[in-house]
Amino acid sequence: MQKLKSFSSGPAEAVTGIRVPPQKRDATAPDEQLPVSRAQKDLSRADRLGDHGASILARIVARAHQVSVTELFHHTRSRAPIAHTRQMAMYLMHVVLGRSLTQVGQFFRRDRTTVAHACSRIEDLRDVPEFDEELNRLEEEIIRKTTPPERKSCPATGTRAND
Repeated sequence: MQKLKSFSSGPAEAVTGIRVPPQKRDATAPDEQLPVSRAQKDLSRADRLGDHGASILARIVARAHQVSVTELFHHTRSRAPIAHTRQMAMYLMHVVLGRSLTQVGQFFRRDRTTVAHACSRIEDLRDVPEFDEELNRLEEEIIRKTTPPERKSCPATGTRAND
């Protein structure tokens, strides 16, 4: 007769003598947080390189669609709403911030052809009036938050007040 091992994986083994492996959790489950480190590294890298506009844009688009920044930067394709939000962010970074497809791809850790596909899809969706309005609102917010305030000039001296 074979002796059962002394470790137990749970109540099922105690009753049946059969070891039941622990269940793997689905990474896309809504109650489970994805690792933050990669997204935080990408955003802090953009800040370090002086590209504050890119990190601001990513946060604005993620917040507008109730997607975490972590999900926006996740290395997999993700669920459709997350992928769509990422495509919007790529499009806006290319159009509003004027970044090249290669630069946008590097920021999101994607190939430039993926960025080109995203831009093409979003451009096609702009034919839908509601979507176009949403994109216009996001564009305005991004421009407002990434453009430094104008420096006012002093009329008496002709110099700028902040100089």
